[in-house]
Amino acid sequence: QSSGGQYINTGVIPNATTEIEMQYSVQSILTNGCHMLSNSNFYFPFPRSYNGEYSFLASRLGKSLKITLVPTVNTIYTIKAFPSNKVIINGTEYGTLEHGGGTSTDPLYMNTFGGGPGAAAYTAPAKLYYCKIWQNGALVRDFIPYNSSSGEVGMLDLVENKLYKSDGTAQFTAGNLMGYVLRSDAAALPNAEGLDF
Repeated sequence: QSSGGQYINTGVIPNATTEIEMQYSVQSILTNGCHMLSNSNFYFPFPRSYNGEYSFLASRLGKSLKITLVPTVNTIYTIKAFPSNKVIINGTEYGTLEHGGGTSTDPLYMNTFGGGPGAAAYTAPAKLYYCKIWQNGALVRDFIPYNSSSGEVGMLDLVENKLYKSDGTAQFTAGNLMGYVLRSDAAALPNAEGLDF
């Protein structure tokens, strides 16, 4: 579980072509939001509680979209962001969010509000099942939870064949899948299982 110190630097700087697909659930909904993937000016759709209202919020380099779907804890959300500018949650389209025309200089951070080393904040107790990131139509990251035979826990990128461990002050712990079945292409991997953030 997150102690507020676990997050991952994906190394991907978002641009106008960035598309993302992610599956996660959260165990609590924070006032400032549960930033599952973001940097200083790009927020993948995340659940939040603001002025007593529960919703999802996304931001894309200068433009934002509030999604009126009410998030709930322990619900698994599969979210596709920005294919043809669309935001799709569990198969339902919730609007479009065009690129704001700005630029990013910092990479996307997983399970935190990004902004560079030392600026990580808003980590939340959550479970991440997978995350795919495309740039210019090419898959550049394909993260799945992974617990190595030596006990190292993190997100395995199937593109780079690289294990990303926490860049924060605490390490991740392997978690249960709450009845969820891994992606078929990941299920055959040894030690692949759910990850508690």
